[in-house]
Amino acid sequence: YFGLYCLVLVAHSVTSDSTEWVITLFVSNKHPLLLEKLSLIFYVCSASILYRFYRSLYKDVFPRCIQIFCDIRSLSFVYICLTQPDIVVFNALHYYMLATFLLIVIYIVLLSKCIVRGYTGSVFLLFGCVVISIVAINDIFCHMGMIDSIYLIQEGTFIFALSQAFALAQRFSNAFKEVEFLSKDLEDKNAALETEMEERNRLEQEIIKVSEEERRCLSHDLHDGLCQHLAVARLR
Repeated sequence: YFGLYCLVLVAHSVTSDSTEWVITLFVSNKHPLLLEKLSLIFYVCSASILYRFYRSLYKDVFPRCIQIFCDIRSLSFVYICLTQPDIVVFNALHYYMLATFLLIVIYIVLLSKCIVRGYTGSVFLLFGCVVISIVAINDIFCHMGMIDSIYLIQEGTFIFALSQAFALAQRFSNAFKEVEFLSKDLEDKNAALETEMEERNRLEQEIIKVSEEERRCLSHDLHDGLCQHLAVARLR
């Protein structure tokens, strides 16, 4: 999900680039409105992928209902882009951007909850989320013409990817340490089990030895004691 999210942001950056120099490497006939719609689709759908990424790491903190909300939001926007006129798409975009602000707050609150619980990598994830959220707000306001700024999605994506990579590296490092610890613990348990099995075999041999000795003693008493007495009594 993390890699897919980065690819979607790259696609958004490529299709929203005003120079369109990357697109011209692959597409000869440029359609500005089509590229603008593709850019918006990538941007809106990225929220669903990002939430899935977080939920795959901390499933007990990120509820499934918000994931469903993100998916409905993304699918409905794709449907509007494919079926409605351009003016309807760009008017509807304002409402979808409001939902983006809500999701940003949800991400920050849930990741803060992960930090409180001490989950590995949650600090890096929260830092990257805050950076990409600031960039998203800046780009939204810039796209709507509300502020005089530049698009920062490239820089924000780089910082976000770097922070998430640190978080994943920390989780993998801790996972390897846990595997080493479990391997050593398993070796100790195997050694203890082998010792216990050896002790059990020794006790079983001891029981067999005692049982044989008891059987031998009982046989000796019967042959040399009771049988002799019966034979003497018979003779008398």
